[in-house]
Amino acid sequence: MPQVHTLDNGLTIVLVENHTAPVISFNALVRVGSACETDAEAGISHFIEHMLFKGTPNYPVGEIAKRVEAAGGDINAYTSFDQTVYYINMASRYADTGLAILTDAIQHPLFDAEELSRESEVILEEIRRSKDSPEHEVSEKLFATHYGKHPYGRPIIGFEKTVKSFTRDSLVSYFNKWYVPTNMVFIVVGDFEPKEMLKKLAKAFSSTLHKDKPAHNMEQLTTPPQVTGTHIIHDTADIQATYFNLGFTIPHFTDRDTATMDLLSQIMAGGESSRLEQVIRQKKHLVQQIYTYSFTPKGAGIFIVGGLLQADKMEKTIDAIWQEISLLHTAPVSQEELDRAKLNLRSNRIYEKETVGGEAGKYASFLAVTDDANFEDQYYRWIEETSVEDLMDAAHRYLRPELMSGVILTPKGTPINTQNILKLCKSPKSENANRAKTTAKPKAQIVKMPTGLRLVLIENHHLPMTSITLACMGGLRAETAANNGINTLISQSLTKGTKSRNALQIAETIDAFAGSLNAFSGRNTIGLRCEFLSDKQDKALDLFFDVLKNPSFPAKEVENDKHDVLEAIKNQQDQLASLAFYHFCNTLYGAHPYGMRLLGTADVVKRLRPKHLADYFGRALQSKSAVLTIAGDFNSRDMIELVRKQGRFGKGAALKVPKIAIPTHRKPQTVETIRSGKQQAHIVLGFLGAKFVSPDYYPLLVLNQILAGQGGRLFLELRDKMSLAYTVSSSLQMGVDPGFFAVYIGTDPSKVDTAIAAMRQELNHMVTELVRPEELSRAQEYLIGSHALEQQRMSSLTGNYTFNLLYGLGPKNVEEHPKKVAAVTREQVLKAAKKYFQFDREVLSVVKP
Repeated sequence: MPQVHTLDNGLTIVLVENHTAPVISFNALVRVGSACETDAEAGISHFIEHMLFKGTPNYPVGEIAKRVEAAGGDINAYTSFDQTVYYINMASRYADTGLAILTDAIQHPLFDAEELSRESEVILEEIRRSKDSPEHEVSEKLFATHYGKHPYGRPIIGFEKTVKSFTRDSLVSYFNKWYVPTNMVFIVVGDFEPKEMLKKLAKAFSSTLHKDKPAHNMEQLTTPPQVTGTHIIHDTADIQATYFNLGFTIPHFTDRDTATMDLLSQIMAGGESSRLEQVIRQKKHLVQQIYTYSFTPKGAGIFIVGGLLQADKMEKTIDAIWQEISLLHTAPVSQEELDRAKLNLRSNRIYEKETVGGEAGKYASFLAVTDDANFEDQYYRWIEETSVEDLMDAAHRYLRPELMSGVILTPKGTPINTQNILKLCKSPKSENANRAKTTAKPKAQIVKMPTGLRLVLIENHHLPMTSITLACMGGLRAETAANNGINTLISQSLTKGTKSRNALQIAETIDAFAGSLNAFSGRNTIGLRCEFLSDKQDKALDLFFDVLKNPSFPAKEVENDKHDVLEAIKNQQDQLASLAFYHFCNTLYGAHPYGMRLLGTADVVKRLRPKHLADYFGRALQSKSAVLTIAGDFNSRDMIELVRKQGRFGKGAALKVPKIAIPTHRKPQTVETIRSGKQQAHIVLGFLGAKFVSPDYYPLLVLNQILAGQGGRLFLELRDKMSLAYTVSSSLQMGVDPGFFAVYIGTDPSKVDTAIAAMRQELNHMVTELVRPEELSRAQEYLIGSHALEQQRMSSLTGNYTFNLLYGLGPKNVEEHPKKVAAVTREQVLKAAKKYFQFDREVLSVVKP
């Protein structure tokens, strides 16, 4: 239970003690967002979020991110309609550092005029970047269409005109109005002593005086948008697929019906066995993706049905959606569906508590729209009390044509008959209805099974959940030009059928154990993951091993998945940053498999058949090369016996990985791609890298971190000082074969040459100079701290052990990661930079309008 305190100045403090891991999360919630702005102020809340970490009297510009990352932490922030949240997640031994930084930043930002000018350019780049994202565009257009002049109708980030108009005085005035103790909540979750933490917080905020809480225009916020009849907006963009959103007016978060609509969303599209997923995607093959969700803020909410498809299927899709809505109006859902939806929402509550950052963020979300730190309990009581009759009543009251707005975004030149679609919405068709906890750090037990399988067990009873990861060698590295894309297609189809279960039965079983079962593939591996509540262990493990040992790859399901993969291949042209990285890899690796696309090529994917998938997976899944890691709430002795009884997994001759040499480039290589109709240029510059087993592994990790992050060189120089980009990063990709090291930036097309020169300059500094001691320390502490944060999640833990064993690094590479990072020297970083940053062999990829 959270401890809630109020300081003399009106600041609310929420403390949640949790000693499971030596980590801590600080969240500063300010109850101000874009809904508090006037039209002229649109985007100012988000602008202040950007500026808050740009220096205080105690921390000069750039120092805040450096200090946090030097303490092994993550620092970030986000702005929504009703709130702005600033947070730091870090190892608890540095709690005093994190507390001092966040409490200072939230009270004493400098709003330096020069920094303001630079950050304005960064935000303008962020706006332009969002225009190139069709998912973002369709969502933003829906909110503008549905909410109109309501505050939620404006984009949170603002407009170019308003962002350019902001001055230091306007930011300071807005900050002074809203950033007052009575309008703020400070949340701490993790490894600390509450009494001491409260004393420290009282001292940190002692100089900030009480001010009356600023007035929110609740009448304006809670007044539903005036949707006058069904209306659909059609727009076009330079994209490959069609995106749509339908929005229905629903109440605000604290209304009783919020829980009911969340349950309806689960039933409609909350899992593989949900109604829209089964009928519209799986059976009718109308969409590549379909989803629903309730957006329930402090003010009037919106229930959204959205998807991704081809434009010629738009009318049939809308018709099918309204048929399903009509069923919800006229016939009760089954008790089984309702129970499954409740179970999935209850399980979310458990999964959120897996990390201190997740739990702190949950409290911030609830407290942004309520004044009750325990409102979550009320919400889940509503969930449990909801009946099938409540669902039918809510569907009838809210999922109505006259309360709906819609946006359809299609490729340019694609006709859409909105009048036909409106008729379908207004005339929906009806169909007949037919345990004890421990704070001790868990230890890994490694067992070599008789089959050769390496089994890793990490018993941990902190939460009633279990995570499993199994992987074997495969992935892109094992493909050829003749079967490129087979691993991705297997990962899509593996969970769609076994000898005794069809796709629907598998989906229903997954929902029944309130977890997940997903196949995956990457550059080096292929495998299967599962997560479940521990009281559902028998059911979950039965399904996991059935899918692993007896996949049937049903022809119909494979064809459906091929269709989705082919659409995804086509849609890659809309993901410009990914496109830049593909051309970089293709040029760098030549005929080596790492130069191919993970999704494959259309011609090859079209030729793949179920027998190809079954044969490949059977050969890849040899127990002697596989690693299975299980972490969570189980009995190790029982688990060993259970796995032993499963016997050998794979069949057929062992999969052979093609041995293709990586080309040695004798001069710099440049590849330029033109994508008209876009607003940003995307640049990737990089070099051939190292293998997982290389002794340079840890020096490269540290080198990458010195360049990356908010306190890294690239961010400080190219974004903060030169205002070249909203996004700039470095990327270290290790591999079983040599990986790559690359730098990426998204920038204005007019700044391409400047950006490339700046990227080369920063990389050249790494080659010619020793890094500063404080840079080395910051990078090391960040890598150590982020590793501790990552290890909170059992899914991350199982993945780390699985892949480290599979790649030949061994379990000690997980356990000794902090020690090995801390041992890296400045000289080793310089040596690694000189070895890998070969400018005479660089590869440069540019995608621009």
